[in-house]
Amino acid sequence: MNEAGFNTWWGSGDRPQDHIVVAVSDPHTVLLNLNTAEIRAYDSSERWQDSEVVAPDFALYVRALATAFFERMTSRDTDQVVDELMGTLGISSGRKYWTELAQREPPPITSGPG
Repeated sequence: MNEAGFNTWWGSGDRPQDHIVVAVSDPHTVLLNLNTAEIRAYDSSERWQDSEVVAPDFALYVRALATAFFERMTSRDTDQVVDELMGTLGISSGRKYWTELAQREPPPITSGPG
């Protein structure tokens, strides 16, 4: 918690100056790296330092996100969709994140820590 008693995405100490939160959902937190423009994501129950690059920049992230959601309405294989998304994005990390977003049935909601 910070001085005001609120939970913070970065845990304790000072906020990392090179990252800002651009989205929070269940269960992911999405960060923008201000130095590299990369988009990173992590399960909100984990540490932000363990986040993975899920897109090289914000514009490609939004395009891939829309594609993942549109693909939910098709009968295409999720692994094939994720392979294509990751290829288009030029990334090798973040497979779990994109798989969860592209699945026809969203993963079950889990309770947070504590």
